[in-house]
Amino acid sequence: MLPYSAWDSCVVEFEPNVVFITGGFIDRQPAYLINVDSGEVTELPQNPNPGKWFPACGVVASPNFGGTDIVVAGGNDAASVIIYNTELNAWRPGTPLPFSIEGVSAKPSFLI
Repeated sequence: MLPYSAWDSCVVEFEPNVVFITGGFIDRQPAYLINVDSGEVTELPQNPNPGKWFPACGVVASPNFGGTDIVVAGGNDAASVIIYNTELNAWRPGTPLPFSIEGVSAKPSFLI
């Protein structure tokens, strides 16, 4: 169970039975990995771009950094992009989108 209520978040399956969630929290912008089998919740480093509502998330391989990148794009009619790397357990900025997006889906693939 999450320690905070959330809505209008992005949720994406990071690996089998483990989901990533961020955005849509009140007063803070945490990100979590949730093991849906065990119920274990792991809080990730603070999302550096607070105030995201309706962002899109997608999972891609990270050849430059190793591990997996989880891309969080748009939200609140924004064009911003932030990327969480699972190997480094860290966020980095991404190249902004050429236009604002809100409430879009990045599943089953992530193509921008």
